[in-house]
Amino acid sequence: MLSPKYKYSNEHDLIYKKMRIKTELRAAFLIMGLIFFAVTFIGYSQVPQLANHIDILTNKNLPSVDGLWKIKEGKGKIELAKHRLIEIELSPEQRQDELNIFEQSLEQIEQGFQQITVDSFHNRDEKKFYKQLQSSSDTWKQRLQLLVTFEQKYYEYGITHPEKLEAELLHQGKENTPEMEKAREALKLRKQLQIINLRDKYLDGEVEKSITQLLAINQKLARTARKTAEQYTLQSKVWAIGSIIIG
Repeated sequence: MLSPKYKYSNEHDLIYKKMRIKTELRAAFLIMGLIFFAVTFIGYSQVPQLANHIDILTNKNLPSVDGLWKIKEGKGKIELAKHRLIEIELSPEQRQDELNIFEQSLEQIEQGFQQITVDSFHNRDEKKFYKQLQSSSDTWKQRLQLLVTFEQKYYEYGITHPEKLEAELLHQGKENTPEMEKAREALKLRKQLQIINLRDKYLDGEVEKSITQLLAINQKLARTARKTAEQYTLQSKVWAIGSIIIG
């Protein structure tokens, strides 16, 4: 039979062990709580930053890039139509098709400008290049309207090859005739059209340059936003895994 003293000692040890276990459990729960709080806090603190980068990509970057490509594509269509109107013999129906391309492409260009979110520009170069694009595009549109006006006058003569007609009339000895005068007036207009188109090459280059620069800025912005978002996501994963391992 155990002595009272020995029995008391065992009970004391048991109580001590229970208290120690409780203390360790409380400490463990406290540590887990702190870890959970830290992970939650870090994850939550990164949510606004992630949301900001997502907003940049979805509401600013993507619409702007899409708008720039619309402008670029519309301008390219008009350049091809200009070439066909000036350099190629077209039927009235074909000519009207090219003029329709002008109208549709100008609408596309306008839609492209509307998609570019100017209010969200924070990059100084982006603002500068966009102003250059607007200025060059406005001048380019004015020159295009001038070309269309001259083309309409040229078309009204009904002469598709004034050079050829002039040569034929000279060969026939009809130099000082109303037909020759009409052919030479048509030829003069045709040359003016070619000069306008040639001079516009510089404007074409300016518009193209501004679009290229803006696309490059938006691509860089997209890469930066994506990289930052990936870093935040990775940090959150590391903290979450770390808390599980420690726990």
